[in-house]
Amino acid sequence: MPSTAYDLSIYEPKPKRPQEEKPRVKVVAEHSREELARPKMAAKAVFLVALMTVSLCLLLYSNAVLTELSDQVAEATERHELLLDENERLQTSIESRMSLRNIEDVAKNELGLAELEPYQVTYVNRSAGDKIVTTASTPSQTSILEGIADTIGSALEYLRISFNKN
Repeated sequence: MPSTAYDLSIYEPKPKRPQEEKPRVKVVAEHSREELARPKMAAKAVFLVALMTVSLCLLLYSNAVLTELSDQVAEATERHELLLDENERLQTSIESRMSLRNIEDVAKNELGLAELEPYQVTYVNRSAGDKIVTTASTPSQTSILEGIADTIGSALEYLRISFNKN
């Protein structure tokens, strides 16, 4: 009896069993590579159409936004021009009201002011140096005729101012 240690039968090819045979694949239909690639091509075409549709929509949207912004800029420019014209008109109005002739008219007609008469002007001579003069020590150097002329001038001035106020 041979020992199992020297059993070389385990290295011998085993007969095939009917169960171990490869199952046969039954081919129903054979498809070419072109037929298999058609669904992929259709998916690519659908993707490209969708991409082009989205791009077209974005282009139309950007044009609409651009049109709205252009309209807003045009309105703002028109408003700016109107404000500049109004500013120029107001500046002209201010300048005309601030002219010397208008100021003189308001002073004479509304406020009752009059131009200075020569007798109302008093000149101060400062070339003699600094000195103090009090009213008690002021000598009367005017003549009687000059005093009467001053009094009449003051009365006329008062009457002129009184008539201008009415």
